[in-house]
This record gives sequence, structure tokens and C-alpha cells, in this order.
Amino acid sequence: MMLLVFAALLHITLSGRTMLPEHRANETAPVAQQLQWDGGGLALCSSGACPDPTGFEQIRPDLAPFFFHPIPINRADARLLETVDGIGPHLASEIVRVRQDGVVFHSGEDLLQVPGIGTKRARQLEPQFSFAAPR
Repeated sequence: MMLLVFAALLHITLSGRTMLPEHRANETAPVAQQLQWDGGGLALCSSGACPDPTGFEQIRPDLAPFFFHPIPINRADARLLETVDGIGPHLASEIVRVRQDGVVFHSGEDLLQVPGIGTKRARQLEPQFSFAAPR
């Protein structure tokens, strides 16, 4: 994971691009550059020209934390699920097993189908997941 971040920063540095606001002569306000996932790699875009972030579910699950997005529970493997606060190896494997049994998580309430997750834990975990249907 760290190698991916380093590679992205190296690419940005070598391409002469910066993630700092750029100033244009004909504009009074700076335009912020944002790092976006374009489906095949990382790309820079100006804040006004960035694609709609609602399509973010297309990103690989293991890259979601780099963009400070919730983990896609219906696509994440056990190893990635373990990175979520409150989930250890056993609970991660239970989530994967329940998913393999045909359960698609649509909301935090669906987490109650996982042995070892009660109402309180489901409420704690819900904000850390996205519940989009798997592709």
C-alpha cells in the first residue's frame, strides 16, 4: 500500500504537476487540484472539472482508505475488513462467509446477520462501510 502512495507521488513529482492550488492570471481565486481515481489509475483534476464522486464505488476496495472513503463491505476481502476498527480476523472471516452464502449487505442493519455482530456493534461499524451492491 505504501508503495502505491510513493509511486503516485513520484509520478506527480516527475510529471511536474503539483497538488497545491494553481493560480491563473485571469482568475482571482486559486483552483485546487484533486487526486481522483479514473477507473484505471490516479489522475489530477481541477475542482470544477472533477467527475461526480458518486461513481466512486468503481475503485478497487483496497484503495478506498487512501481516499478516506468507507470500505465497500460487499467487495472487500477478509484482510481489508480486518483494517476496520472493531473487526478482527474471526469477524472478518464471518463477514466473508455470510457474503459467500448469498447475503448482500444493503445497510448497517444487514450486519446483524453476521454471527458476533449485535445491534450496538452494527451501529459502530455502519459508518465505516459503504453498502453498494457488488459488481
